[in-house]
Parts: sequence; structure tokens; C-alpha cells
Amino acid sequence: ETMAAAQDRVLTAIAQARQYREVVMVSHQDILKSVLAHYLGMSLDHLHRFALDPASHSVVTIFDDGTARVDAINRPL
Repeated sequence: ETMAAAQDRVLTAIAQARQYREVVMVSHQDILKSVLAHYLGMSLDHLHRFALDPASHSVVTIFDDGTARVDAINRPL
């Protein structure tokens, strides 16, 4: 699976899960980085520009109109 295909798959799952209002996603670093990159408007070619530590968390608020705000990246638990 390419990173772009994985990103599409995960973003589709997030869109479906949004009906529950709050969603917690647990995954491997590159998948999480691809989701953050999407909401930051970054190309997948730039995933190396930021790091996510093990057991850290990031927060994204997705609004009803589909826009999003990244509220936190790589915070310790």
C-alpha cells in the first residue's frame, strides 16, 4: 500500500467516525503523520519535517464544514 493510499483509507475512516463527535485514533507514526500533514496542508513528501514520539498525542479539531485546526502535535501523555 502506498502512503497516499493509506492516507486516503485513514481519512475516509475518520470521516465516517466523525458521527460520534470525538474520535481517538491509535496508529503507527507514519500514518498519524500523514493525517496531520493532510490537515496542515502539507505534501506527503514532507513527513520527515516533523517527528512524533512514542506514546505522544496530537489533537485535531474538525469542524462541521470539514475544515480543521491542528491544536497540538507530539504532546507527551
